[in-house]
Amino acid sequence: MTEVGLTGNIGSGKTTVCRVFESLGIPVFYSDVEAKKLYLRDDVKKEILTIMGEKVFNNQGEIDFKNLAAVIFSNKELLEFINNLIHPLVFENYRNWVKQNSRYP
Repeated sequence: MTEVGLTGNIGSGKTTVCRVFESLGIPVFYSDVEAKKLYLRDDVKKEILTIMGEKVFNNQGEIDFKNLAAVIFSNKELLEFINNLIHPLVFENYRNWVKQNSRYP
């Protein structure tokens, strides 16, 4: 299986390219979507709460992404914490996705 990583700035056409791939029957892993889902996991929320406190949560106990962005983009250490928490989990999800979408054992 050939794997292709698609990157680019906002508005550069990544979604358009992904839609073309999908129309050709090529599976597409959306890492941004998968990363956002991780913030719903209790273990992830617990780690974030431990390090950042309640200021990045809304009244329903979910991550407030606007507040989270304000905090992490003004503090290099907290940005690194989030990256070190989320990126390995996204990659783990990606590896599992590849196994499920591989045409070969």
